[in-house]
Amino acid sequence: MYCDDCVEVLYIYDVREMWLDWHAEWDQERKDRYLVRQDIVKPLSADGYWTSITYASIPEFNARRLYSNLKLLKTVLGEECQEIKSSWLIAITRIEERGSGLWIDDQINPDWQLLGYDICAGPSFLMNAGWGDDERELRDSLRPLLNQYHLFSDLDTAKANWQKTHDREPSHGPFMINGLYLVEEINPEKK
Repeated sequence: MYCDDCVEVLYIYDVREMWLDWHAEWDQERKDRYLVRQDIVKPLSADGYWTSITYASIPEFNARRLYSNLKLLKTVLGEECQEIKSSWLIAITRIEERGSGLWIDDQINPDWQLLGYDICAGPSFLMNAGWGDDERELRDSLRPLLNQYHLFSDLDTAKANWQKTHDREPSHGPFMINGLYLVEEINPEKK
């Protein structure tokens, strides 16, 4: 069991690229080794495998703590980043024990689109674990549970499969469940 009394809290805001063609970026060997499913729109993750553009495009991203202030981040994006290619402004959440503290003082907006849930210990378990031939049974069991973004579609499924990540890589833990939400598309026409 992941945790008995869990709540979903906002962790950070970020801007992630949507212009790269992942099929061109990933050769077949990489797809075979790191993906559970390959019939997807694009592999997304809470970690850096889905490229964050905030550090390159917004030099003061950390200094101004833009990752924790959606209103200010949107203002800076509007003022300084007209040249950003097609990207998504996202919110990343963490599933934690109730009372462990808030990361960001905002609430999850019901208008945001849930992209799915990732399981991470720094790197994403779903995209950065490297699957061996001896793990075919585990991969086969996870395949139908992942959505078009290579994420678990709902929290209950992510929680139910969290133990598999821990059992597979106990030295890499602790594993956290992260939600990914689309807040806003940025320049969708700029590919």
